[in-house]
Amino acid sequence: MIRVALLDRDDQLATIAAAARRTRDGAGRLVLVRGQPGSGKTSLLAEAGRRAEATGMRVLRIACREPDGPDAALDRLLPGAPGAAADEHALFHQRYRWLHQLAADSPLLLAVDDVDLADDAFQRWLTFLARRLDRVPVLVVVTERLLFRYSGAPVDRELTHRLPGSLATLVDLGPLGADAGVALVRARFGAAVPEEVARECARASLGVPMLLHALLDDLAAVGEGWPEVLAGGAEWFPRGRYGAAIRTLVSLAAWDARQVGRALGVLDGEEATEALLPAVSGVDGPWLRAVLQQLRHQGSVVGTPPRLAHPLLRDAVLSGVEPAERQAAHRAAAKLLYERGAPAEAVARHLLRTPGPTEPWAVDSLLCVADGAIGEGRTDLALRLLRHVADSPLPSPALAEVLSRLGALEALSDPLAGARRLGEALRLQPDEGRRAAIAPALGMALAAGGEVAGAVAALDEIAEGLADVELAEGVRAVAVLAAAPDDAVWVARLEQLRAVTDGMSPESLPHAIVTLYEAGAGRISAAELAARVRHVLAGRWPAPLDPCLRALAGSALCWADRTEEGHRLIDEVAEGMAPFAPQFATHVAGQRADTAVVAGRYERALAAGRDPRVASTPYPAAQVVLALVELDRLDEARRLADDVTARAPRMSWEWNFFLFARGYLHAALGDPDRALADYLECGERQLARRFPGPMLMPWRVEAALTHAELGRPADAARLAEEDLALARTWGTERAVGRALRARGVALGGEDGERALAEAVAALARSPAEPDLVRALVDLGRARVALGRGRAGREVLHEALARAERLGAPRLTRLARTALAAAGARLRGAARSGPGALTAAERRVVRLAADGHSNPEICAALHLTRRTVETHLTNAYRKLGITRRAQLAEVLADE
Repeated sequence: MIRVALLDRDDQLATIAAAARRTRDGAGRLVLVRGQPGSGKTSLLAEAGRRAEATGMRVLRIACREPDGPDAALDRLLPGAPGAAADEHALFHQRYRWLHQLAADSPLLLAVDDVDLADDAFQRWLTFLARRLDRVPVLVVVTERLLFRYSGAPVDRELTHRLPGSLATLVDLGPLGADAGVALVRARFGAAVPEEVARECARASLGVPMLLHALLDDLAAVGEGWPEVLAGGAEWFPRGRYGAAIRTLVSLAAWDARQVGRALGVLDGEEATEALLPAVSGVDGPWLRAVLQQLRHQGSVVGTPPRLAHPLLRDAVLSGVEPAERQAAHRAAAKLLYERGAPAEAVARHLLRTPGPTEPWAVDSLLCVADGAIGEGRTDLALRLLRHVADSPLPSPALAEVLSRLGALEALSDPLAGARRLGEALRLQPDEGRRAAIAPALGMALAAGGEVAGAVAALDEIAEGLADVELAEGVRAVAVLAAAPDDAVWVARLEQLRAVTDGMSPESLPHAIVTLYEAGAGRISAAELAARVRHVLAGRWPAPLDPCLRALAGSALCWADRTEEGHRLIDEVAEGMAPFAPQFATHVAGQRADTAVVAGRYERALAAGRDPRVASTPYPAAQVVLALVELDRLDEARRLADDVTARAPRMSWEWNFFLFARGYLHAALGDPDRALADYLECGERQLARRFPGPMLMPWRVEAALTHAELGRPADAARLAEEDLALARTWGTERAVGRALRARGVALGGEDGERALAEAVAALARSPAEPDLVRALVDLGRARVALGRGRAGREVLHEALARAERLGAPRLTRLARTALAAAGARLRGAARSGPGALTAAERRVVRLAADGHSNPEICAALHLTRRTVETHLTNAYRKLGITRRAQLAEVLADE
C-alpha cells in the first residue's frame, strides 16, 4: 500500500538512512529537517523512526509543544535519566553520560518533532549534544517549522540559528511535485480521475501535503460529483477542512506575511496590485519586497501582477479576515484606484464588496459601470450595481434617480417589482421634469405586468400633478402606449387623444402618436408620415419625454423605409436606455432585428433579437424566428417558438408579430393549415387594434400565398387585392411589391405574370432584397409555366445569384429547386469572389465587415473562436484580400 503522505520524499529519507548507518557504526549525527508547516515533517520523522527500528535501533520520541515548562521537553525525551544537578552545565553532562550508557546496548535514535516549540534549555542541550555525537552511537533527527519573519521579529528560538553548520545535516522539505500530487489524488479516488482534475487539486494545495489531504477530505464528503464542485469553487470550501488548514497556516505566519496575503486576496490580480499593496496591507519598502519574494518561493503567490496562486486559496485566506476589516481593505483599494484614474469597472469591483457607498465618487463609479453594463446587455451586473447603490443612505433626489434606473431594469424580468421601485422613485423625486421622465417607465411596467387599467390610471394621476401643461399632455399621451396590450383600452384612449390634439402643437408627443395611428390605419402615406415625423423632430418638446418621441419616430421612419434615419434615432434611444421603460429595450431590439430581416441581414437580426434584456419577449423573438427560418435552422426556430408560445403573454401587441413569425415557421415546416391559422389570427388582432395597414407585417400577403398553395385562388385574390389597395395608399415600394407578388400568384396565367413582373420592378427599388428574390422565383416559375422557359430560367438564375450573395440558405435552395424544375443546368459553386463564400463564411464576414470583433461574432453566431478564425481565413483567400479592413469594400456591392 502506498504511504501517500511520503510521496516525493525519497531523497530526504535516504539522507536520514545514511546518517543512521554511520550511527550504527559508532558515529552519531544530528539531522535537522526543515519545512513549512504542513509539509509532512511529522510523517517523515515517523517513517524514519520505523525504518530505524527495523534495523535494530532503539527510538525515543517526543513532540514538542507550547508551552513546555523549563526542562519539560528534556524530561519527556529521557524519562529515566537522573534529574538532579548543581547547574545546567552539570545537568547536560549528566544526561550525556546517561545517553552514552543507554546507547551501549543498541544505537539510539532521538526523534524530536517541532523543536521550534521547545523551551530554550532543551535547544541549548541539543546544541551541547550535537558537539559530542561523533563519539556516541546516537542519531538525533529533529524537525523544525520554517516560520519566516520579515520585520525584525526574534528568531533565536529556531535551532537553525543556534547550530553551526558543521554540527548538523540539513534536510529541507519543499512542496510536493505535480506528479506526486496527482498520485495522491488517484490513491484517494482511483486511477480513473482525469489528470487535469488531479492537477487542479495539486495546484490548489500548493504542493503542501496537509492542504492536499484536507482538500481531498472535503471533496470526499461531496461524493461522486466532486470534480464539478472543484471546478465551480463551492462557497463552502473555506468553511471545510481545507479552509481550516489555510487559516492555521496563516495564523502561524508573521504579521507582515499575513497582511500581504490578505491584501493580495482582496486585490485579486488587480492590474495596479503592486502600487496598491502598501496602502492595503500596511507593509511597504524592503519588507514588502521580502514578503513577496518568499511567498513566491513558497508557491503561494504567482503571476504579474502578483496574486494568490488559486481561487480556493484566496477564498480561504479571506475567510479568516473579519468582514469589517475586509470591507475596509476593499474600500481603500477602490479609493486608491479612483484617485489613480483607474477604469470605473476596477473601482466598482471593490465597492461591491463594501457597504452601500455614500461618497459621490463611489456612487458615480457604480452608476457609470451600471450604465455601461446596461448598454452591453449585462443585465445581471447592472442590477447588482444598482441594488448596491440603492441600499445606500442617499439624499432623496439622488436615490430617486437610482431607483428609476433600477426599476426600469427590474421590470424586464419582473414588471410589477420594477413598478414598485419606480413608484418609490416617483414619490422621492421632487423635480417635475424628472417625475415626467419616470412616468413612461412606471406606466409601461404596470402594463407589462398585466395591470393595464392601473397603468393608465397611474399616468393620469401623474399628469394631474404636473403644473407644466406640455409635460402633462405628454404623460397623458404615454398612457395610450401603456394601454397598448389591451385592444379595447388602446382604441378608447387613442380616440380620446385624437379628440384633444387639434389645439396642440404639431410637434407634440400626442400628435406624434396620433400620426402613427393614422399611418397604421391606412389613412396617410409613408411619405406623409416621414414628413410629419421630421417636422416633429425639428420642433421643441419637453426633454423628459424625448426618449418616447425618438423611439416612436425612429420606428415610424423604419416602417416608411427611411431606415438610415430611423436607426439613427433608435441608436440615440439605446445609448440612454438605463432610465427608461423596459418596452423601449424591447422596441429597440425588435426594430433593429426587424429591419435586418427585411434587408436579409439575418446574422445581424440574430445579434439584435437575442439581446439578453429582451430575448424572451415576442417582438424580438419573432424576428429571430424569421431569421432562423431563412438560415434553414428550423429546429432552432421551432424550439424558440415553442418557448415563446409557452411563456409569453398573448394580450400584448408584440404577440401579433410573433403570430406572423410562427405562421412563417409553420409554412417552412410544410404545415400550411397551421400557418394560415396564425396569419389570420394575426390579422384579426391587427384589425381589432384598427391597424389594417401593411406597414408592420405582411400578414395578408402570406395568408394569400398560403390560400393559393391550398388551392383557394379566390380567397387568395381577395386578400391580395385588399393588401394592394392599402399598400398603394401607404406608398412604399416594399409594400406595393409584396402585394403585387401575392396578386400575381393568386391570379396565375398572363395576368399573374404581369403582376409578378410589376412586383419585381417595385421590389428592386426597395430595401427588401429577400422579397425581391421570392418575387423573382415566382416570376421565373410563372414564365416557365407559360411556355417561356428561357426567359423564366434567366429570372431564376438572377434569383439564385441574389440569394447566394445574401448568404440565405433557404432562398438559395428555393431558387435552385425552381431552376432544376425548369430544366436548367446548374452551375457549380464559384471558386473565388463573394459568390464562392459558403453560407457560414458569408455570415461571419458580414458581421466582421460591420465592425464586430471576433468575440462578438462568436457570441452572435454561437461559434467557437477557432471556427470564426477559420471562416475568416477561408473568406480572405476566396476574396483575394489580406486585411479585415478590406471586407467592407469587397462586399460593398453585395
